[in-house]
Formats: sequence, C-alpha cells, structure tokens
Amino acid sequence: MLGAAPPPAASAAPTPAAAAAAAVRPSPRPGAFSLARQLLAAEGVAGLYSGFGAVLIGVLPANAAYFGGFEAGKALVPPSWGTSGDMVVGAIAQLVAGVVYTPVDMVKERLQVGGAGQGACRPAPGRAWVGTQEWRGCGGCPA
Repeated sequence: MLGAAPPPAASAAPTPAAAAAAAVRPSPRPGAFSLARQLLAAEGVAGLYSGFGAVLIGVLPANAAYFGGFEAGKALVPPSWGTSGDMVVGAIAQLVAGVVYTPVDMVKERLQVGGAGQGACRPAPGRAWVGTQEWRGCGGCPA
C-alpha cells in the first residue's frame, strides 16, 4: 500500500465530516452527583421530590392494569403450557399494562419537565395531557 498513511497519522488529520461533527457536538453533561448538588443548592431537599405526584399518577393505574392483565392471562392460558404458558401470561400482563401506562407516562414526563411546551410552569395533569396531544397527536407521531 504505497502512499497510505499509518493509522496514527491518518487519525491526526480528521476528515471534513469528522471536523464538522466535532464542532457541533455538545459539551459533556455534568454527572449525577454534580446535578444533585446543584439541585439541593437551588431548591433544597424538596427539589429532589419534584414530580413525585406525577409518578404516583402513573404507577397506580399501571400496576392495577398489570395485575389485572396477569389474572386475565392466567385464566386464558392452560396450565399444561408450563413455562411457555408462564411467558405468555407475563406478555399479556405487560401488554395490558403498557396500553395503560404509556399515555400516563407521557403525561408524567411532561409534568416532571414542565409540561408540553409550557416552559418552566407545571400544569395540572389534564392540561399536560391536552398539551401532549396537541404536540404529538394521539398516535404519538408529530401532528
């Protein structure tokens, strides 16, 4: 291979695409401990629990749906299926929980980060749901 540069020399001169990617790459994010210290300094201990109510709004119906789906799966799947049946029952339970939890989780996340395009305010769950639907549409894709 005449004319080929050895790997160290080749990597020292980046391609234009690599140079452009490096120029727009965001700076490294601070670590978890650094962010926790900043949060404690700015908002105190209560800041660590910001959004906890939104978590409860999602956890309670999701767990109810999961265990309801689990019981429905046990009623539908014959015991003779053994381990495969257990996996099917678990899949049914997870499917039912996901159908309930996914939209609730979307609202929860919007509440935790300040609502659907609402800036720093924290809207009520109903308002966050309406904002989410305006922003993403009911199918989850941009409207």
